[in-house]
Amino acid sequence: MIMASLKNILLRLWPFKTDTPDSTLGPPHPDSTPGAPPQCGRKTETRKITRALGPWEAYMVTLQAILIWEKPGTSSLAVVGVNLLFWVVIWSELRVYFVASLMGLLVFLHHQWVHSIWPEIRIPKPEPDDAEEWTPVHPRQPTLGV
Repeated sequence: MIMASLKNILLRLWPFKTDTPDSTLGPPHPDSTPGAPPQCGRKTETRKITRALGPWEAYMVTLQAILIWEKPGTSSLAVVGVNLLFWVVIWSELRVYFVASLMGLLVFLHHQWVHSIWPEIRIPKPEPDDAEEWTPVHPRQPTLGV
């Protein structure tokens, strides 16, 4: 009973859920082959995934570039930083909750600096001719773009 209620809570929080497969798919497209599953469900799923992961795409591309050693200097600094953080946590007498809250504080301060403080004090960049923003992607890296 507890597991069922926990499962229902997790299913309500899961961002990629669909109500019922038959009601959300709609009627099949007239050009589709008979007996083939409708494509509308896939498009809806793709839109949900893109909407959920879209704001994080730039961070994921950066993480992916670090993990595939696209820039060896950045990747080696990341390895050294993770190792230093690991050994500081292991060797120090700090509690897990303290380290987690300290990391949360650092993330919060970084977010405040980047989104609130720095935009107020920096000199605005000149407006380019092409105002459309692009995320740089290596040709072999998978993306969320449709």
